[in-house]
Amino acid sequence: MNRYSILAAATLSLASPASAASLLEGHWTNPQENVVVHIAPCGAALCGRAISGSPRAKAKAIKSGAGNLIGAALMKDLVPTGAGQWKGSMFVPDHNIHAPGTIRMVDANLIRVSGCVLSFICKSQMWKRVG
Repeated sequence: MNRYSILAAATLSLASPASAASLLEGHWTNPQENVVVHIAPCGAALCGRAISGSPRAKAKAIKSGAGNLIGAALMKDLVPTGAGQWKGSMFVPDHNIHAPGTIRMVDANLIRVSGCVLSFICKSQMWKRVG
């Protein structure tokens, strides 16, 4: 293989959807730092499951009727929609609400998680990478 073929192959591998998804994979915490999710592949998409939570966050999830916070899919069916962007379903356990949402990569350690209920009640949060 010549030098140009190797460079072209390397460039194409960097632009693949799998590598784009790997940018989002890992542990992320919300602004209050009271919940940590692990984002990883689940089927053909990505999902974010709660792996830890403060006692207060756990209690709020139970009180809302959402059940156990740990293990809950807070982000699911995340599919890429562009460079550093994904759409899917978000779950807010302390309100027991599922809503369509988006994630946008701000940088390697910061994402903007957004969701809307009824198409006009919207909220965004900046989540940061942990670990």
